[in-house]
Amino acid sequence: MASKIAFTPEEWNRILESVMLSGMAVTAADPSGLFGVLKESMATGRTLLEAKADPTSNELIRSVVSAFETSEGRQAARHEVQARLKGVAVGDMKEKSIAALHEVSQLLDSKAPADATGFKTWLRHIAEKKMPPRPRPRAASWALAARGSARSKRQLWPRSPKPSVSPPD
Repeated sequence: MASKIAFTPEEWNRILESVMLSGMAVTAADPSGLFGVLKESMATGRTLLEAKADPTSNELIRSVVSAFETSEGRQAARHEVQARLKGVAVGDMKEKSIAALHEVSQLLDSKAPADATGFKTWLRHIAEKKMPPRPRPRAASWALAARGSARSKRQLWPRSPKPSVSPPD
């Protein structure tokens, strides 16, 4: 079981950075404005809390969660992300984040093979939590697509009745 002591300080900071980068790749792939970024940040926080409460979390995940509970751990992760993405164009952030995650994956495979799979799965879970939900079609649109007939259109949006004209006396 791996923990902070299994890594050098630089390697540990890269592992902490990976938590933020897993969500950053999703955010960079589909920017969603200020409120979207806030929601995505809260999703990362919720995932950290869930991992803390989950008895099946491996030692490495628990160590990372413990580090994020301290201001030093959060600051180290933030510093690593800022240093890595400084001067990078918004369009290149996704690729840069994914490349950094591949580096962490290789580091985990070499230094913590017992915890690597669980940690990578957890990072993927963080990224998936930050993904925006896919829009669902409205019922009327879905019905039109399924039926595709003019009759169904008339049923969904009936025309107003034509005014009746009475014959002259």
